[in-house]
Amino acid sequence: MEAKRTDVLPEYKGLQTRKLIPGREVYGPEGRTSLSRASIWRGVKEGWFPSPVSVSPGRIAWFEDEVDSWVESRPRLRLSTEHH
Repeated sequence: MEAKRTDVLPEYKGLQTRKLIPGREVYGPEGRTSLSRASIWRGVKEGWFPSPVSVSPGRIAWFEDEVDSWVESRPRLRLSTEHH
């Protein structure tokens, strides 16, 4: 009887690598949302903005695809060329 190998890792076909981005890329004037840090945290608490994940003690980040999806879901400000 052949022994079962335990050193072989399973193949994870089809899984995509998800990029994590720090808060400075999420909020503030240089962030993807242009919202303030306080607004982002209010959104997380109220459930209208994606939650961050812990990457190490005292350090968090957001999944880039979740932030980008949230940004894409927001209505666009449309400026009218007509004067009222």
